[in-house]
Amino acid sequence: MIHSVDRKFVAGTMIFLILAGALAYCAQNNPTTLVFPPFGHCYGMRKGSERHLWMFLGDRTRFKNPQGLAAVKLKQNDKQGKKDDDELTVYGVNSGRHQIIYNKSLLSLAAYGKKGNKKGRFMNPEGIAANADGDVLVADTGNHRIVHLINRDNELHHLKYIGEKGEASGQFQNPSQVALTDENFLYVTDTGNNRVQIFDIDGTHLRSYPDPNHNLGLSFDSPEGIAVTTEKARWSRFHSAFFCVTDSGRARIRKIDMQGKTLATVVPADLPFDTVDFAYLAIDYYENIWVTDIANHTVHKFDRNLDYLASYGEKGSDDFQFDEPRGISIWRKFGQVFIAEKKSAQYYWIGIDLLDMTHKIEKDTLTVSYKLTETGRVHAAVMQADRSILTLAKDQLQTSGYQRLTASIDSLSTGDYTIAIKAKPTYSSRKYFVKEAQIPIHISTEK
Repeated sequence: MIHSVDRKFVAGTMIFLILAGALAYCAQNNPTTLVFPPFGHCYGMRKGSERHLWMFLGDRTRFKNPQGLAAVKLKQNDKQGKKDDDELTVYGVNSGRHQIIYNKSLLSLAAYGKKGNKKGRFMNPEGIAANADGDVLVADTGNHRIVHLINRDNELHHLKYIGEKGEASGQFQNPSQVALTDENFLYVTDTGNNRVQIFDIDGTHLRSYPDPNHNLGLSFDSPEGIAVTTEKARWSRFHSAFFCVTDSGRARIRKIDMQGKTLATVVPADLPFDTVDFAYLAIDYYENIWVTDIANHTVHKFDRNLDYLASYGEKGSDDFQFDEPRGISIWRKFGQVFIAEKKSAQYYWIGIDLLDMTHKIEKDTLTVSYKLTETGRVHAAVMQADRSILTLAKDQLQTSGYQRLTASIDSLSTGDYTIAIKAKPTYSSRKYFVKEAQIPIHISTEK
């Protein structure tokens, strides 16, 4: 299962975000699909602004159209063996400045790249992916290529280009985003050519979707967002193999298997919003699928079958709010979530929320229904005067989605009671956060 994170973790990862003003936990009446890291694990840093960026990089850069994010633990920084689980490196694409911003150490930031088409230069890059070996792959959108960088001793260096402008296999027309599997297979949304291409880490083209040799009815309309998971993913509960893509003017999400078969689809009608702008995708440990939505200033969460779970955030600059969220990256082991915005970045932990809680009593049976936005441990009981009268669930592991508990109440007397439910996520946040919900009920034993 998933374990807790060292306190030093955020000092490294959050130096990129340069955040301020954390809460130790989220109040029970606030949305808690994502929660704020406790102060002791982030030293109050969870939201970064241009002012904070200037403090570290001065006038060398500023936020201008941030795009993709990638979070990874570099092997070169893993100097204490298995117990050293801190010091993530977070890469962010600052597209309007044609550069990558990343943390070199616990206390320093760096910016790599300028505008152009030669080594060390980009043209409106968008997506980014990275691995523990130091490989960094960037969708250099305006230059119609993928740039392969390498992180050596916490410095980025140019390694090679993958592809060039064109329509043949291994060529691109405005590639938008990239995703890298644990086996180092690179997935690229070749937006202008309406396809997804797959390469090995050396840049050798392996296959494309749609595959001209296998007609499965798969086609794309300007694909952009992409996320992938495989059987060999290290931090995966189910070890499934699939990838997700956004297309159709960023109004559709599809889950696709490795043979090119569409398994599930999401369109605006499936959500409580009139329009959407699906920007970036991420897949977590339980294979839940997350997508940022620029139009609605929110982050949508779906389960592994692309069934809608919840949306987190609304337009604004306060807590529980976003301003045009873009790139999203999830460190699956601990459930850390990084989200880029129009002029800032935010850092969260995966939490859990209790939604749509209802009950009914039929004869001598009580039924309680609710929706979980995350897999978690649930304790539920019928209470009276702060005393547990009847246990409905005791530290029960339940999956995300709708749940139902039933119990006989023939032993209870007429009176007023409360159904109390507590839910804990399984990630690092479980030690610091519990979601609680209560429903008052009246039980009558009269026949």
